[in-house]
Amino acid sequence: MLAIIRQAKANLKSRKLQTALILLTLFAAATLLTVALGALYVARGSYDRLFERTHGAHLWLYLDPQQVTAEEVEALLADLPGVEATTGVIRSYVLLTAEQRSEERVDIQKLREWPGAAVAVNRPLLMAGRAPQEGESEAVLLDRNVAAMYDVAVGDTIDMPVPGGLQSLTVVGLFVSAELCPYYNCPPAPSYLAPGGMSDLELLPSPVPSVESLDVGLRLRNPAEVEQVQQATEAALPAGAITGWHAWEFIRDMSNYASLPERVLFTTFSIVAGLASGFLVANGVAEAVRNQTRQIGLLKAVGFTGWQLALVYLAEYLGLALVASLAGLAAGSLLSPAILHSVTARFGEMLIRPPLWIALIPPLSTLLITIIFTLWPVRRAARLDVVRAIRAGAERPRRRARRARAVAAFRRLPFLAIGVHDALSRPLRSTLTALALGMAVLTLTSALTYNATLRALAADPGLGIVPDGDLFLSRSVYLENAEVRQIIAEQPDVVAYYAEMWWEFDLPEGEEMRFSHYAARFREGDLEAFEFPILEGRMCAQPGEVVVGYSLAREKNLHPGDNLTILLEGEPLTLPVVGVYRETSFLGYMLILPVETLYSVQPDASPFSYMLNLRPGADAQAVATALRESSNGLLEVAVTSEQDMPPELTSLQGVMAALSLVLGGIAVVGVFNSVWMGVWERRREFGLLKAVGMTPGQVILSVLVEAMIMALVGYVVGLPAGVGLLRLLLDGVGRGIGWGPLSPPVDVIGLALLLPGIVLVAVIGAFLPACRAGRVSVVEALRYE
Repeated sequence: MLAIIRQAKANLKSRKLQTALILLTLFAAATLLTVALGALYVARGSYDRLFERTHGAHLWLYLDPQQVTAEEVEALLADLPGVEATTGVIRSYVLLTAEQRSEERVDIQKLREWPGAAVAVNRPLLMAGRAPQEGESEAVLLDRNVAAMYDVAVGDTIDMPVPGGLQSLTVVGLFVSAELCPYYNCPPAPSYLAPGGMSDLELLPSPVPSVESLDVGLRLRNPAEVEQVQQATEAALPAGAITGWHAWEFIRDMSNYASLPERVLFTTFSIVAGLASGFLVANGVAEAVRNQTRQIGLLKAVGFTGWQLALVYLAEYLGLALVASLAGLAAGSLLSPAILHSVTARFGEMLIRPPLWIALIPPLSTLLITIIFTLWPVRRAARLDVVRAIRAGAERPRRRARRARAVAAFRRLPFLAIGVHDALSRPLRSTLTALALGMAVLTLTSALTYNATLRALAADPGLGIVPDGDLFLSRSVYLENAEVRQIIAEQPDVVAYYAEMWWEFDLPEGEEMRFSHYAARFREGDLEAFEFPILEGRMCAQPGEVVVGYSLAREKNLHPGDNLTILLEGEPLTLPVVGVYRETSFLGYMLILPVETLYSVQPDASPFSYMLNLRPGADAQAVATALRESSNGLLEVAVTSEQDMPPELTSLQGVMAALSLVLGGIAVVGVFNSVWMGVWERRREFGLLKAVGMTPGQVILSVLVEAMIMALVGYVVGLPAGVGLLRLLLDGVGRGIGWGPLSPPVDVIGLALLLPGIVLVAVIGAFLPACRAGRVSVVEALRYE
């Protein structure tokens, strides 16, 4: 064993540059794998950790104060079995929206008063700033994820509609809560005013009773009994008192879906990085065995067995892998908080502390990759014939007839002929290097395709992320629907609009429901003037029809021509399905129906949001300002073209850029290593070529041509693989989160420019070895011939 260790050390010292390059590559792969595992750990467990840190509620009930009083609810909760603790009854006020001073809409929706530090259940977790203090009637605490979406910071001012007009509030802090999943996937968590703040702003007692809610969160002794406790509560309260409820498992599932894209991409590209590193290791071991053929024969002649020789090379590369993986683990642990900040901050985490078993995966995976990619060349070394190895050493590559013909085509360009010949004469090394370059092309192609997809999502209403319309309006509870329509009608630049409201519905008894209630969008107006994200069939054209969200349609196996029975305000309605559409809310478990369907069971319902189309050339900002002024600030207006994409999508652009950089670096190292070894093997050959008339420049060009050929092969392999892989990933993510199937567009210009880009990467990697080849001394080469 001592002899094996000594020989392994001697081999590493004799190839210091190659050793350093393999260390660097394995280090990069281990670092990326560590970050990927951090992303998986964060994505799968962040909500659970937030739930425990904030002592979250297992069941949330939302009650109608016109049906039940707070005192009745408190009395019921005192005797309810299975309840460990409660939030108490929280009086909430449905606000819908507020507005920044920059006139950008800020999604708030619900207000509460700060409960103080003594709250036992659902403690909001402060992320920045502080909580509002008693007497600070102009202070507000915002959901951190809403603030990130709308670029609001502590100290900024927002304008909120109140009975007396617009009230300016200063953001004094940001928080996260386990009550709902991170915004944008769920509605924003309720914002907090100072104790007594709602009374100071004349929000309580509510001038509009319909927008007040009594909320209560229950923490159970046995979290599995959520449904039983909900049913017991519903049976004990007056009929219709509970307007909605949700369980913590649903919020956890929604939270996990929010980080699905990061999980998928990090996992996939950490595998890609591992393969790229494996190709480099295999290349390095194969060339080391080739260059040490005579040495291996001598070792076998003095008593080394095939297994001992195999152990020499395994010890070399496993030692490198162990050092690189531990360094990569440390680097990945340091980088993860910065790279994954967009994910961790959603759940109030600043540090990532995975358990020990997760920390062991990067070193073990790196060692496994090294073993797998070392086995074949090591097997070749163990089987070398002693006599032949000592006599011939590293044989020169044999020219086959077809390679000779390929070279003959370039006789007038000797550097081109030699470059082609060298690439073809070492097929294994050239293939492994080309595959490493192909991995870089795959990543860059995926990044370009992903960016093209984001641009398409931001521009094409048919994909469902952005609505088809120029202005989005939300009315205050103090502004009647008829007044809004009159204000819209007075704007000459508005050519079409539709109104929308959300309403809950259920499925008939006996049919499984994923949530406590489902939600539907009820619309009326000039629907034919707008484009909607229809996947199958068409949009509703008359009352009584329904368009089904993708996830609900998939779960119930619904298609155009089928019938769907729902319970709306307790009334059973059987509706013909005319289409399936792409829905971005509630994982696609929603419907679109004409508003007449709702009016048939709830005549007093009234829309709260509106989508407007303007005439071509109209100034959207000017129209938005005019609408606000006409409504005395009670109408919130957003220009849809200026709305930001969801952060869980845009944050991946940085991730893709980092992945591309890492794999691009691995590719450069791979080319450098491969070409450097080729130059070292052929240094005497280069001297002879210079002796018969080749200039140093032609020698350099011949080496660069070899690298370019490998880059072209990598491009041909990596381009279709990258486009296909990202299409599969995005399509799977789209189906998983309820958007439905996605077909990412191809960035033709970007992919065309990628060809010279990857050739440049190969040239950069080959440049120093090529210069070394050009400086080979003719005298030194001829001395040994």
